[in-house]
Amino acid sequence: MARVVAQVQDHFGSVDVLVKNAGYGYRAAVEEGDDKEVEDLFATNFFGTVSMIIDLNADAG
Repeated sequence: MARVVAQVQDHFGSVDVLVKNAGYGYRAAVEEGDDKEVEDLFATNFFGTVSMIIDLNADAG
């Protein structure tokens, strides 16, 4: 992701707004959910967004 952020910043300068519009849902009771599927969901829906925010702010220092 850091490579893509660098390319965007090189082309546009800075990123003023980040719109998180990717993600997916998972329908199951907590006790019935598959651990791997729930981990994948969090990797995409939560940690993917956090990683993008961190990469965008890395040079803001």
